[in-house]
Amino acid sequence: MEGYLDDNEFRKKLKNEKIIERKQRGRLETKKYYIKKYLKLFFEI
Repeated sequence: MEGYLDDNEFRKKLKNEKIIERKQRGRLETKKYYIKKYLKLFFEI
């Protein structure tokens, strides 16, 4: 029973870490997108 519980907790942790990782990656992508956007505006002036 204990082993089962530990496995469950472990899976939850893994899932949470994956979600966090995905969020961070998403933020990075949006940052890159905005930087490119601003650079284009900057160079057009």
